[in-house]
This record gives sequence, C-alpha cells and structure tokens, in this order.
Amino acid sequence: MLEYIEKKENYFLSSEDRRIGKTFTLNELAFTLQALGYKVFVLTPYKECEYFADRFISLDPQSYRGRFANNAVIIADEARLEMMEEFLDYCKYRSIPVVGYVNFRRSKILKPIQFKREYKCTWSE
Repeated sequence: MLEYIEKKENYFLSSEDRRIGKTFTLNELAFTLQALGYKVFVLTPYKECEYFADRFISLDPQSYRGRFANNAVIIADEARLEMMEEFLDYCKYRSIPVVGYVNFRRSKILKPIQFKREYKCTWSE
C-alpha cells in the first residue's frame, strides 16, 4: 500500500473476509505513515475502535472538505464503495490517496411485498 500512497493512487482490497487482522494491518500502516510525516484520516463506520490517525472522517462533505493538506492519506476500513463516489472524486482532484479495505457488495434492495388475497368474500341474497 505504501507504493500506491507514494504514487498518490487509490488501492482497495475486499473487506468481506472476517477476523484476518485488517484493522490491525491498517493501524500499523497508519502508524508508519504518521512517522513518515503524513496526516492520516480514517474513513470507517466503526468509530469505537482505536486507530493511529489524526482524525475520523465520514462521507458527509462537511466532514472532509477543506481539511486535507498535501500530505494527507485516507485509510478506509470497512467503507462501502457504492457510497464513496463523490468522496473519491474529491480526493482524486486533490491528489489524496485512499487505501484500505472496502465493501464491494451492493446493498440488497428489498422488493415490495406482494400481498395475495387468501379469502374471498361473496355476498349473496
């Protein structure tokens, strides 16, 4: 991932596998990046975990607009790729690399329930 960060490119791996040490690996990366002088931001829905980072961000534009410097790096942990389009466009324009584990699966949209009539009432005289 360090190679992609130096090139200012995005690099994503699938977050679907469980319990393989993804967060631990990202923490080690963030700690190394901070030692190298980068400002590290974490994009994750799980803010109760501890990260070696300068700050948490969300996909809300008010959370990230105007906050990144030239040496910023975004670490994504369990973020949903389908919701990141505007965020990734912003980072690409600013040459800010985004690396980490993302969820590539699309969320399931439930179809409307079709009610079927089980009883039919006929009035007779």
